[in-house]
Amino acid sequence: MYTILPGSFVVLQAIGLWKPHTHQKHNNDSSSLIYNFWYRLRTFVIFFLIYSFTITGITGLIFTTKNIGDVTSDCFILLSIFAICGKIANIVWSRETIILILNTLETNPCKPINDDEIIIQEKVDRLIWHSTLVYGILTEITVFMVTFGTLLLKLPIGTLPYNTYLPWDYSHGFLYWLAYGYQIISVCLSANSDIGFDTLVPGLMLQISAKLEILKYRFINLVDTLKLTTHWNN
Repeated sequence: MYTILPGSFVVLQAIGLWKPHTHQKHNNDSSSLIYNFWYRLRTFVIFFLIYSFTITGITGLIFTTKNIGDVTSDCFILLSIFAICGKIANIVWSRETIILILNTLETNPCKPINDDEIIIQEKVDRLIWHSTLVYGILTEITVFMVTFGTLLLKLPIGTLPYNTYLPWDYSHGFLYWLAYGYQIISVCLSANSDIGFDTLVPGLMLQISAKLEILKYRFINLVDTLKLTTHWNN
């Protein structure tokens, strides 16, 4: 686990979009091979669920006749999840770049070297952690109300929470509950992916700002040291 942005990486690891760094080594071990397969399987599943939800939703929007209010509501959900499709792809494809940035931020000369620099770093770390926590809680509450709140609506069998076009008859029985669960799980995974991405990118920006603040402190300290040295030499 990285010491910076732990909240973001916990979420990404939990849903299968980020393999823990500890499993990068000893890739020839049987346990590592099994874990790598399990990680890739989880990544494939989350991609399949989110992308298929988007595709079937767009298809349903096109081929299903509805009033303007329903179309507006469907477009809002689909546009949000369509953006998440790009976010999860960006996380997976940019993994090596993200690791490079993290390693740079955690090593010299970016690493804090005295108490004052540690205070600067810890101040930013607390801001990132609190922002991640609040954003995550608000998003989870929203998703809970939007998804599991549909149970309170007592939708008739055959009516799904979100407009879609599925290649099977879900008007009754097991196939209906399969489609229902598929939509709920897809939306929950999309929301948690959004939490991971939307806290990771701003978090990295704040970490970079912390390093710039540390650099500023070093320049000021250097100038004061040079002035003091010059004074004593004179």
